[in-house]
Amino acid sequence: MAAQRANPRSERAELAEHAEKWATFILANLLWCLASIPVVTLPAATAGLLAVMSARARGRQPDLLPTFFGAMKRLWAKATALAIINLLAGGLAALNLMILPYMDLGGVPFRFWAPRARLSRGTALF
Repeated sequence: MAAQRANPRSERAELAEHAEKWATFILANLLWCLASIPVVTLPAATAGLLAVMSARARGRQPDLLPTFFGAMKRLWAKATALAIINLLAGGLAALNLMILPYMDLGGVPFRFWAPRARLSRGTALF
């Protein structure tokens, strides 16, 4: 019976390891929330969060603050450029959706989908 019991010290060490993993995860997300309060720093804060999480995914236990803020400092320009590109692409998609109601489609809002819609309605009735 005593052989089946695990060493209490190893159980505590395992529990401490899991607690440290979760604490790193939660604190990194809280840092991201605080750092992204000014919307301008949102891309850099995301780069910092991803640096911490990618180190964790590779099995390393990074120092939270130096890794997070180091990545923010190192990657802010690239992250901001990608955010601007994403905003431009999203703005273009939104503009296209805003223009769609003004197009002359003969009274059918999504005319290019209308034949498929009729076919699906017809097969659904039978």
